[in-house]
Amino acid sequence: MTASQLIQLLSSATFVLVFVAVLVRAIRRPSRESIDIALFFGAPAFSIVAGQVASALGIRSPTLSLVSAALILAMPLLTLRAIKGFTDLQRLVVPAAAVAWAVSAIGLLIAPTPMPPALLVLILVYFVVFETYAGFAVLRATRRAHGVTRRRLQLIGAGTLFLALTIFGAGVAIVLPVAGSFILALALASGIAYLLGFAPPATLRRAWQSPEVLAFVQRTGRLVGEAAPELVYSTLARELAAASGEPDAGLGIWQPDLEVLRFYRNRGEPIDRRLDESLAGPAFVQQRALVTAEDTGGRRQLPAEFRRDAPRYVLAAPLTVGSRRIGVASILVHTRSAFFEDDLALLELLSSQTAIVLEHRRLFEEVHGLNRALERNVSELRALNDELGAFAYSVSHDLRAPLRSIDGFSQILLEDKGAALGDDGRKHLDRVRAAAGRMGSLIDDMLLLSRLTRDEMTPRSVDLTQVARSVVDDLRAREPQRQVEFESNGALAATCDERLLRIALTNLLGNSWKFTRNREPAHVSFGGEQRHGESMFFVKDDGVGFDMRYADKLFSAFQRLHNTSDFEGTGIGLATVQRIIHRHGGRVWAESEVGKGTTFYFTLPPADIPEARF
Repeated sequence: MTASQLIQLLSSATFVLVFVAVLVRAIRRPSRESIDIALFFGAPAFSIVAGQVASALGIRSPTLSLVSAALILAMPLLTLRAIKGFTDLQRLVVPAAAVAWAVSAIGLLIAPTPMPPALLVLILVYFVVFETYAGFAVLRATRRAHGVTRRRLQLIGAGTLFLALTIFGAGVAIVLPVAGSFILALALASGIAYLLGFAPPATLRRAWQSPEVLAFVQRTGRLVGEAAPELVYSTLARELAAASGEPDAGLGIWQPDLEVLRFYRNRGEPIDRRLDESLAGPAFVQQRALVTAEDTGGRRQLPAEFRRDAPRYVLAAPLTVGSRRIGVASILVHTRSAFFEDDLALLELLSSQTAIVLEHRRLFEEVHGLNRALERNVSELRALNDELGAFAYSVSHDLRAPLRSIDGFSQILLEDKGAALGDDGRKHLDRVRAAAGRMGSLIDDMLLLSRLTRDEMTPRSVDLTQVARSVVDDLRAREPQRQVEFESNGALAATCDERLLRIALTNLLGNSWKFTRNREPAHVSFGGEQRHGESMFFVKDDGVGFDMRYADKLFSAFQRLHNTSDFEGTGIGLATVQRIIHRHGGRVWAESEVGKGTTFYFTLPPADIPEARF
């Protein structure tokens, strides 16, 4: 097979392939535009297939040749009809092409063989003039087209011009045979351009869509933080118009209280439309992209300012995030297009991004609202805490004077009148003084608890094992007669306020020290481990323990699980521990069994230090 034969075969196959593709589409979604396009490619496809079959069977039929020639001559007329779906043509162009085709076909029918030069020139002029006009008309339409439509129109326009050059070259080749070598290449180029223009692969369509969608995403991403919702809606409508290449676009936001779509337009003020009167309403109701034609005699009509003599079309796609229906994105087009399928695909992508922008904006506003409410609550809570702190200080200061009086006068009474009071009187006064002392300790603990909420924290990396050992040393110094074995599992680091954690460990280890009083020797341990992605620490003892049924009362102020006659205390210590741990963002809890000891657990933010071992 020669190179010329290969090019001719590829050209023929390309035109037949395009015909099959557009025919399938016309059968699936019949319309005037799809049928005209199928007829346009059906003419050369019939001539190619008929010629190949006749050649293979050795058939010579003048009638078949005339029919094939007439169909080829009809291509300029069919081209003009095929491109009416996506470009504007002069009113008399199509009728003029029909007349020219009829004259050419009649001339071909009655002309002698060989064909007179005058008729040949007439046919060439008819073919070249109308095909060239069609090609430039298509290319002119690309100026306001975007995305996939623009690329397809560029290819269709190029294919039409290549076809005009092919026919012109065929005429020139009669006079200059050397020009015939370029005809097949032009025909192949025309076929490939038509194939990519009328039936582009899905991968190529997505590649053509990407720049428009990316530009839309870049332009609309900044709208998440805009202040006024109306400004955001109007800006999105303008961006939809710019991305689609159409002069009019709208963003319909569903108003559930009014049951209307409020359309924010790229031009003009917002308008409200009921679902039964809006051309974009079906897309919102059915939740799918649709093309809706204006019903000039029905209820679904455009607003008065958009109405024209001829019906127009609305492309609409729903704005939906999950199950939440936000509204609909719509574009108004003047004429029905053969590329509505691609236009809808692009609009769906744009509407998805628009819905994301609106949802992000809603969440942004919601977070801002929560932050503002939180700031107000924190401010109120800080003021309340300051008032409570001042109140607690005032109350404790006022209580200390009577307590000192009670303790002081009781001491004087014991010293001056002790003999007269007798043993019972002295015991009663000792109880009064002890109660005053407990009350003083309780006031001190209350003041400490109130300050824990207001004091500033200075978190840093702290070795808690070292802090725990220091607390145990202080406890041993206070009760040197006690036999308590203390264990730890090495350096344990955490990010915390060392002063506050020392107070917490003092209370926890002090409790273990107190409730192991009846053990000889007693065992107390401090340790930590990584559990479920957080740093957990514990203080464990083998003391008296408690019933876990009452564990929910453990960290409440003034709640005690043991009698004061057995174990001293004010009931504030564990409440203090809980407040310290909560201020660090951690948790605290306890596990215990009566007679077998107690383990207190708490969590803190981790800190990485070289000697830390868990």
